Amino acid sequence: MKNIRAACVLLLLPVSVCFGQAKKIPRDSITRILKSQPSFSVYKDNYFITGTTVEEKPSNYNSDIKMQISFKQRLSNSVMPFKSYLYLTYTQKSFWKIYQHSSPFEETIFNPGIGLGKFIFKEGRHIGFGTLQLEHESNGTDSIFSRSWNSLSVSYLAIMSEKFSILGKFWIPFSLSDNTNLTNYIGYGEITLDWEFVKNKFDANIIFARGHNSI
Repeated sequence: MKNIRAACVLLLLPVSVCFGQAKKIPRDSITRILKSQPSFSVYKDNYFITGTTVEEKPSNYNSDIKMQISFKQRLSNSVMPFKSYLYLTYTQKSFWKIYQHSSPFEETIFNPGIGLGKFIFKEGRHIGFGTLQLEHESNGTDSIFSRSWNSLSVSYLAIMSEKFSILGKFWIPFSLSDNTNLTNYIGYGEITLDWEFVKNKFDANIIFARGHNSI
């Protein structure tokens, strides 16, 4: 069971899936587990869900499907400079008006990225994981319909105990020529607290934003 929990951190699975199960393990165990894991793995949540508008009678026009696929490809088992690891990520999210005539896709968001990950140790024990990542996010259209942005982000996962962890991710957005007010909505970072209550988890997200959409 210890190996399974360690693998969750190594594969960079979603916060809600693995961080609550993170355990402090020795440096040599992390290296061994990393080399034994597949280079291709899940990144963020993968799902296929349907729903409707709250407090309204369900109809073909207020109900739809939301789905997401997300994966990560580690590019090498060899250690990069600063004892880091290089990986590619890709996430695609779609909103599908499946109940309407001809079942059109309302929007699809594409989110590729490349990053460096580094395990953090203290006195020979694994206490966290840091990343430096370059990402692009776009709805795949141009002209006035385009909504895209790029970001350089840093993140750190601090393993406080077997049940409690803290993830902080902060980004610097750039190339916002057609979305100059985007930071009013996406902010500049987020902090995720993860606590595992037996088999259930409670995740609290705080998004730091600028302007009237600040939280």
